[in-house]
Amino acid sequence: MLLQLFSFDTVSTVGEIRGDLAMPKMKTRRAAAKRFKAVGNGKFKRKRANLRHILEKKAHDCKKRAGKTDYVDQADLGRVKAMLPYA
Repeated sequence: MLLQLFSFDTVSTVGEIRGDLAMPKMKTRRAAAKRFKAVGNGKFKRKRANLRHILEKKAHDCKKRAGKTDYVDQADLGRVKAMLPYA
């Protein structure tokens, strides 16, 4: 019956057959999804830098501080939210 009602060369999606035109899904930037995690207060967690190599000459306090997680800065929060639309 569906074949008689619609010509499939003119209909491109199932949504057009049903009559509801939905917006396309927004894509998540996978690189950002691996680096940031959303927390309950609307902020995003991130890892600190400078803890990969050349650790002998770095001070203990510097390495200790770099090992902790931090929050994304307010200036960068809009960009991170745009990269992670469903977080």
